[in-house]
Amino acid sequence: MKLELNFSLRNLELPLDYRKIMISFIKKSLTEAKGGEYFDRFYKDTIAKSFSFSIVFSRPDFQKEKIILGKPQMKVLFSAVDQDKVALIMYSAFIAQKNKSFPLPYSNEMKLVAIHEKKTEKIVTNKVIFQTALGSGLCIRDHDREQNADNYYVYTDDLFLEKLKMVLVNQAVRAGLGKNKAESLKCKPLNCKTVPVKHYNRFIPVSTGLFQFEAESDLLQYFYDAGMGSRHSAGFGLLELIAQDLF
Repeated sequence: MKLELNFSLRNLELPLDYRKIMISFIKKSLTEAKGGEYFDRFYKDTIAKSFSFSIVFSRPDFQKEKIILGKPQMKVLFSAVDQDKVALIMYSAFIAQKNKSFPLPYSNEMKLVAIHEKKTEKIVTNKVIFQTALGSGLCIRDHDREQNADNYYVYTDDLFLEKLKMVLVNQAVRAGLGKNKAESLKCKPLNCKTVPVKHYNRFIPVSTGLFQFEAESDLLQYFYDAGMGSRHSAGFGLLELIAQDLF
């Protein structure tokens, strides 16, 4: 399921580290849905989450610590798998927040004013071209336990494809799709660029643009629905399907 969530804002200012706003909104939505019955299903410990989102602004001016918008509104593109009622739970939780004020920094606030279901594609081949969605990017992180540090990789790095596969194999295994299926995945960056993104008070590099992937269709479908890569439930890894019938 893919949704478009439209929010109105009180003023034109938002923090540069804006993805955590939506994370907080999702948590609030789940906390208030059916008395918080579903919250632990998504946010207990480090449980795998099968959803992703990106945030789109109108004519944003990105400054050092904040964003000045062209209009007091923002759009969130949200995608979730249909299995295990994930999509239904999230949709119901969002509906219950409609027209409620949600406080933001800079004396701002947002209100969910409309939700629209968007068209989703069925992947039927084993080769596709994905594009990172507007406002999103492919985040590939490798945590060094000895140094207790995170290393991030972008498409120009020599180790990018190796680390990408490592991350996607782990994501697939946690989703119950099998290690062997994920290990056969192939990726080819086509037309990409690197973008630095502020996330929880640090800048991390992500890759945006077009990628060709080859894998079994159900695995590709999962990444298309749930988001792909590290931090895919935190505003990264949302994908658009560009082609699947050109090979």
